[in-house]
Amino acid sequence: MRIVTAILIFLLPLFVSGQRFEISGYAGYASYQGDVNESPIFSLQSSHAAFGVKVAYMLNQNMSISYSMINGTISGDDQNFPSRRDWTPNLSFNALFSEHSMLFTYYPFNRSKGILTAFKSKEKIYRVGCPSVKLKYKKKFSPFAFAGVGAGFFSPNVVGLPSSALELQPDQYSNTHLVFPFGGGLRVELTPRLGVSAEAGMRYTSTDYLDGISDSRNPRFKDWYVSGGIRLAYKFHGIF
Repeated sequence: MRIVTAILIFLLPLFVSGQRFEISGYAGYASYQGDVNESPIFSLQSSHAAFGVKVAYMLNQNMSISYSMINGTISGDDQNFPSRRDWTPNLSFNALFSEHSMLFTYYPFNRSKGILTAFKSKEKIYRVGCPSVKLKYKKKFSPFAFAGVGAGFFSPNVVGLPSSALELQPDQYSNTHLVFPFGGGLRVELTPRLGVSAEAGMRYTSTDYLDGISDSRNPRFKDWYVSGGIRLAYKFHGIF
C-alpha cells in the first residue's frame, strides 16, 4: 500500500492545481499466461471479470499521466487442456488480484475537442466557460497507446501440489510483484465532458508466482496477464 500512497501523493498537486483531469470507471475481463496454461498467449477458458477506476491528468491534447486501479481474478486448470489431463501432479489455481499502476498515455492524433467561434475580444482567446464563447462540438475517434509501471497484489489458491513442493514452503514467495502494463485502444468523446474507450493491455510481471506455481513446472519464465474492456470517463475540465 505504500506504493499506492506514493503514487497518490505524486498526483495530488496536479489535481489540486489544475482542472485538466478526469475520472473513469472500467469493466472488462482478465486472463493469464503461465504454468497452468498451455495456450501460447492467453486462455479464454479462464477469463474472469475485472473492474477498476482511473484518475488521469491531461498534460495536453496528446498526453496524459494517470493512476489506475484494476481488481479481478485470474485462474488456470490443467483439465482445460486434453494433453494435460493425465499429468501428475494435475494442478489448478485461482487468484484474486489488485493492480495499482502509474500510466503514461499518448494520443497521436490529439483528443477530440470543440471548435470555438466568435472567441476574439480585444485580441484575447477565451477558454470554454466564458459566456461570450460559442461552442460547436465534433465527435472524433482517437487511437491511443499506454505504458507504465505498478504493483500487483495476488493471493493464489493452488490445488494439486504435493506436500513436498517448494511452493508450499514458508516464505517461498511474496504476493506483491512489479507489473509493467502496456497496450492501446480507441476512444471517442461523446460530449465535451464524457468519453468512452475500448482498450486492452498486457502485463509483464517480475515473478513466476502469480499462480503460486513455479519450481513444480517451469521456473525459467515469468507469468503474464492481460486485461481488456470498456472505460467511461468524466472530464472535469471539459474542453481546453
